Amino acid sequence: MACQIVISPPSGQETTAGQGLSTLSVSGTATDCSSVRVQVHQTQPVDVFTPQRTAAVTNGQWSVDFTVEAADFQPGTFFCGDGNKYDIHAECADDSTCFASLSGELINCGDCPNVSITITPRDCVNGRRTVHLKADVITATDATYIWFFGTDEDNQPGEDSQAGDGSGNPWLPPPDSNGVRVVEMDHVYEPSSDQPQTITVRFATSSGPSSTCIAEREFTLDPCRCDLNVVLQVADQVGQVFPARECLPPGNYIVQVVNPAESDTTYSWSVNGVADNSQIGSTFNISIAAGEEITVSVVVTQGGCTASNGVTVAGCEDCSGFDARLRILDRNRQDVTNEECLPQGDYTVQATSPADGGNAFRWSVDNVVDDTATDTTLAIALGNNDRRIVTLEAARGACRDIASVVLRTCRPADDRDDDVFIPCLLFKVLALLGLGLVFLGAVLLLCPLVAAPFPPEVAVAIGIGLSIGGALLLGLGLLLWFLICQPSACDWLAFLWQALFLLGLVMIYAGLCPGCSWMLVGVIPLIAGAGTSIAWGRNCRPTPCRVLTEWITLFTFVVNVVAILEMVLAACVITSRPIASIIWGLMIAAVQAWLWFEANRRNCIRT
Repeated sequence: MACQIVISPPSGQETTAGQGLSTLSVSGTATDCSSVRVQVHQTQPVDVFTPQRTAAVTNGQWSVDFTVEAADFQPGTFFCGDGNKYDIHAECADDSTCFASLSGELINCGDCPNVSITITPRDCVNGRRTVHLKADVITATDATYIWFFGTDEDNQPGEDSQAGDGSGNPWLPPPDSNGVRVVEMDHVYEPSSDQPQTITVRFATSSGPSSTCIAEREFTLDPCRCDLNVVLQVADQVGQVFPARECLPPGNYIVQVVNPAESDTTYSWSVNGVADNSQIGSTFNISIAAGEEITVSVVVTQGGCTASNGVTVAGCEDCSGFDARLRILDRNRQDVTNEECLPQGDYTVQATSPADGGNAFRWSVDNVVDDTATDTTLAIALGNNDRRIVTLEAARGACRDIASVVLRTCRPADDRDDDVFIPCLLFKVLALLGLGLVFLGAVLLLCPLVAAPFPPEVAVAIGIGLSIGGALLLGLGLLLWFLICQPSACDWLAFLWQALFLLGLVMIYAGLCPGCSWMLVGVIPLIAGAGTSIAWGRNCRPTPCRVLTEWITLFTFVVNVVAILEMVLAACVITSRPIASIIWGLMIAAVQAWLWFEANRRNCIRT
């Protein structure tokens, strides 16, 4: 056990009443110390130091007497009662770091009663702690008493006192059946909010001017900690709780204090910083509208402790139908949004949605924000081999959406290099030409009359030759096209509609012969080809130049050759319906002329 010294209140003896002490006695206890050195410093009524005296420690007790006779102090220095102000210092002779001090004003004189002090701290209320003080006094002599609470009026360590009855020093109550005079009272302390305090309570009795006795007791005054943690939640009228920082559908809601419990608790609510005294319980009713934001705060007081918290409740915007959509307009205000690429020139990107008022638009081009554009349109200039990504960020309150479009300059014919595109086109022309010869040969085989005035056996022989030769060309063209060009699904789809158109044209022309009119059913593959062509355009989104290239490929390099052969071999049509044959040829020529004109107008032909 470490060294420890405790000093008891001093006592004294007078030779002549009222003339001051002749003997001042200081005593106490000590552990792990063989002897104690003691000195007293008196500051009132006179300033004087006694010599330092050494007392042996016996059974843990020590005692020192300072006397006038030994010249330790002069007569009239110390007095009985509370007319003194002293500091007593005691230190272990074996270890100077082990010491104790005691300051006070009262010196006990005469026979002091046996006093036992019991201290019972209670719970904090409103930041204050009530402490129950009880003194059990055993004495045969009547005496008055007074409590010293160990703090001053500013709640600092001091000597604030109060008589038992509040009007003066009362007399001790009569003894009970056990001979004990019991003095009890409550004292309210205002402790710290975070640190414990050591308080010394003194109980003084007096049976005359020179017979004041003091008993004291130390205790720890624990802080009144304010550990309030205010927790709020937001719920609807049926009790469903919503997560914090989540916008809510417009309607009525309840902000509720879920911690601390309601016992001995008061609530002060405010909305957006303005006090609202209309509701004083642990719940607060609010109504929220779309786009509205309300901050509800509460100050909670419980047991003298105060804490606060707040929650922000936001009404969700109605963002249904709020989506950003863009379209691209050319200089003629024509919608070219679905075009895969565009000719050089000036274009306008327009926001078609959202269209309601109150929207904010933020445009960016190639991820660079254009602060000058805040309207529903943005002007874009496309140069040679140019590519622009236009992005719109639309906002209205809490509603947000983003849309982007890509504007790309078309190459003259297609987006593929000539060293790849042109050979692939030739392979495809070879395959289509072979397919046309197969179709023509099949017509001669199925309806030899179409070749009149050639004999039927000649028509059949020519049909067999055309079918075999066409099949060889078809196989060779497809093989080269497949191996070298690796056609995509869209390329095969384009080949399909071209084949259907070619079959329809061959059959319809042959059906103009009176003996082969049944071949006018060729209108069926012609319609199927038109439908397949539309599907190709919608699903594969070819450029305008690519569309024109495919049609020119079909009519110029395939239909021309097949049509010429058919007109030569299908003499029946020329002899029986010469005008229809002429119209048919002019029609094919007109379609080709228009295709080449349009390709030139769209700058699809390289020079």
